[in-house]
Amino acid sequence: MSLPTAIPRTLSAARRRAAFTLVELMIVLAIIAVMLGVAVPSLQPDDRIRLVSATNLIASDLEYAQSLSVATPADLAMIRYDPANAAGPTYWVSQQSAPETPIIKPYIASPYLVTLGVDAAYEMTGVTFSLIGATDRITFDAFGQLTTSVEARVRLTNASGSMDVIVSPSTGFITIQNVP
Repeated sequence: MSLPTAIPRTLSAARRRAAFTLVELMIVLAIIAVMLGVAVPSLQPDDRIRLVSATNLIASDLEYAQSLSVATPADLAMIRYDPANAAGPTYWVSQQSAPETPIIKPYIASPYLVTLGVDAAYEMTGVTFSLIGATDRITFDAFGQLTTSVEARVRLTNASGSMDVIVSPSTGFITIQNVP
C-alpha cells in the first residue's frame, strides 16, 4: 500500500500567499487616514492653551525688560505695545535711548519683536491684548520698579476668556490673574 504523495508547492504560489493584496493595502490606508483625521485636530492647542501661553510669554518678557533695566541703569528698558499692528498684536523690548527700535536678542542676533500669531508666537493666533494703566509702553527704573505710580496691566483676550499680567508700581512684582 502506498501513501499518497504531497504535491510540492511552487515558488510562485508561496510568494503569492506571503504578499498583501491591493485590497488589503487600501483597507489599511483607509484606516490610517481615519485615525489621522481624528488625531490631528486634537494635537492643535485649544483657545485656553493659546491664552495661557501668550500670558506667560508677556509676563516673562516683562521680567526680562525689568532685569535689563536693573543691569543697565544708564539706559532703562521698556516694552512697547502696538495692539493694532496690521500683522497682529505686537510688542517689542527696547531701551529709552531708542524706544522705537527693538533690542537685539542675546545669542540669536535677531530683534526682540513679538507678534502674536506669527513666527515663534504662531500658536498664539487669535489672542489680542490691551493696556490698562499705561499708554503704549511699560518702563522700569534702575530698581526694577515701574516709572509710574499706577499699576500696569496687560489684558490678554481670546474666545476662551481673559487674563491679566499685572505689574505693581512700588515693587515691580509681576503677577498673572484670571479675569472673571
